Amino acid sequence: MCDTEKQYMYGLKDLGTFTLNVNVDYTDAGQKEMRANSASNTLKTFKVLLANGDAIGFSGIVGKNDTSGGTDGKLEGSFEVRLRTRAQATPSGGSAGNA
Repeated sequence: MCDTEKQYMYGLKDLGTFTLNVNVDYTDAGQKEMRANSASNTLKTFKVLLANGDAIGFSGIVGKNDTSGGTDGKLEGSFEVRLRTRAQATPSGGSAGNA
């Protein structure tokens, strides 16, 4: 190669991650499933419902499952999902779009 400038090669795109922050509740069915998915590395489809009625859908594998807390404080946690499909937003009106 005799070029004097940087060149780029295009390849597989990394879709990144989607992080869900939660107040830890060991009785919550959704959080139980996320913890199980983190242990099994199984591809799952997710639908996150937002307070305004919108939804975000995607598929991926739960990679990280972190928990933190302090004395006299609530337990906080997060689940990091490695995306296998692009996150799609669905407004409460119904039509889908990229998040």
